[in-house]
Amino acid sequence: MRALALLSVLLLILPATAFAQSAPSPTADESSSDVLVRGNTGFALRFYGLVAREEGNVVVSPLSVSLAAAMLYAGAAGETEAEIESALQFELPAETLHSEFEELQRELHARVSRWAKLSFANGLWVDNDCTLVPEYAELLSVHYGAPAQIVDFGGSPVDACREINDWVSTETKGKIESVVGPQMFTELTRAALVNTVYFLGAWKHRFFARNTREEPFHRLDGSSVPALTMHRKGRHRYYEDESVQVLELKYQGSGLSMLVVLPAPDVPLATVEDALTPTVLSGWVNDLQEREVEMAIPRFEVEHRVNLIPVLGELGMQSVFTWGAADLTGVCADPELFVEYAHHYVSLGITELGTEAAAATVFVQTLGAEWDSRQTPTAFRADRPFMYLLRDMKRGTLLFVGRVVDPALVDHG
Repeated sequence: MRALALLSVLLLILPATAFAQSAPSPTADESSSDVLVRGNTGFALRFYGLVAREEGNVVVSPLSVSLAAAMLYAGAAGETEAEIESALQFELPAETLHSEFEELQRELHARVSRWAKLSFANGLWVDNDCTLVPEYAELLSVHYGAPAQIVDFGGSPVDACREINDWVSTETKGKIESVVGPQMFTELTRAALVNTVYFLGAWKHRFFARNTREEPFHRLDGSSVPALTMHRKGRHRYYEDESVQVLELKYQGSGLSMLVVLPAPDVPLATVEDALTPTVLSGWVNDLQEREVEMAIPRFEVEHRVNLIPVLGELGMQSVFTWGAADLTGVCADPELFVEYAHHYVSLGITELGTEAAAATVFVQTLGAEWDSRQTPTAFRADRPFMYLLRDMKRGTLLFVGRVVDPALVDHG
C-alpha cells in the first residue's frame, strides 16, 4: 500500500533569557466529549484555512497538533495559558480537558483497531538539569501515557536525538524516521514533548488496480498532467449543491471515512476552502445520502511542511513563542522558558487498497538565550483540484485535512 504518513512536529525550544475569536460556549445538552470534538473541529478548520493560503498540495493533522498543544497547555499559566486555550479552542476545565483527550485516544484506538490500525503515542524527554514540576509529570503520565525520560540534551545531543527519533520511527512503523537533529539541542534545552498518530486502513469497497488508468488532471493554471486514476462504481453516501460534490469513502469496519470534496467546475477550490466552517461541514455530513456513484479519483501522495509559529500566532498563540513573555513555569520552575521552534511535517497518499497515515508533534523546551444497474449513477470525477477530510463518523473528530492540486507532485513545502 502506498504510504499515507503524516508527521506533525512542533519543535518548541524554550530558552532562558492578539487572541483568536472565542468559540461558542458549551450548551446544556452537550457532553464533555461533544464539547471537545466541537472545539477540535473549529480549530482544525481554522488551522487548515490558514495553511491553505500556501500554494501547492497541502495536508495537516490537526488532531496531532491539538494533542501536543494540550500537553504544553498543561504546563502554561497566565496569558500564555489563555492564548493556547483560545487558539486551540479548548473550552473545558483543564482537568476535564485532559481526561477527555485521554478518553478520545483510548476510545478511537479500541474501536478502530479491531479492523484497522490506529494508534496514538505521547512522549516527554527532559534534561537531567530540568527540575520538572511533579504535578505536570504526573498529569502527562496519567492522561497522555508520557512518563518523563531523562536525557542529556547539552552534553550528548546526538544520543538524545537518536533516542527521540528511534521512538518516533517505532511508533509510526517507520513512516517517520527523523523529527529532531542534534543541532536543535544545546546546554539550554530542557524538555521535548512528542505526539504521534498512526493509521493504516483498507477501503470498505476497494478499487481494483485493473481499472486504474492514466488520465489527465486539470491543474489550477489550466494546464494538465497525467495522473493514475482509480475507477469504481457503487453505492456511497453523497451530497451535492451548486458549489460542491461531496463523496464519502468508508474504511472497512473502522468507523472512519474520507470525505472527498470536489468543487463544481466553475467554482475555485479556494472559494470552497474559505467558506468551510464547522457548520458547513456539519451540513454536508447531515445531508449525505446513499446514491449510485461512478467515481474517478487519482492516486496521490503529498508531503508538506508547515512552520507553525506564524500560523498559531495568527490564531492568537503568541506569548509562548516570545522570550520574556512566555509563562511555562508549570513545566519546570524556570520563568525564562519559551518556544523557539514549531514545525508540522506531513506525508499522505491513497491507493486502490486504502490509506496509511502517521503523524507526530514535538515540543522541545530550552532555556534561553459499494451499484444498482436500474439507476443512472452520479458521476464524480476528481480530475481537478479537490479537498479531503479523514474523519471519525461516530464523533466527528478530524484526523487529517488536505487538498490535491497536482497528484503528479510531491510537495515538500
